[in-house]
Amino acid sequence: MRQITLSHPLGVVKQLAPLFNRGPFPWGGDGNTVSQASGSKTPVIASLRAVLPVGDWDNARFVLPGGQSGNPFSPHYDDQLPLWKLGAGIPIPWSDDAVRAATVHTLRVEPLR
Repeated sequence: MRQITLSHPLGVVKQLAPLFNRGPFPWGGDGNTVSQASGSKTPVIASLRAVLPVGDWDNARFVLPGGQSGNPFSPHYDDQLPLWKLGAGIPIPWSDDAVRAATVHTLRVEPLR
């Protein structure tokens, strides 16, 4: 096992590193394994994992190594990191019923008249 840190470009500034970077945490894998991570000083990892079971779309999952926001003050900056570390994922609702069940907010965009 080696240590891995998810580094943000602004995390190279020592004082900002705790705010922007995540880790270090133990990580295995290499360029020839499912959990790929290169052996370089700055590991290269999978930036998106997705499982898309053809014909069973409502069981599709995805995960990012961190979160969907680039803002470290957002709750979505690193909310997917625990799932990514476990090899788990977030459901991708596909069917109309699954989308309706998962919908929290709706943004309706209409052309100006």
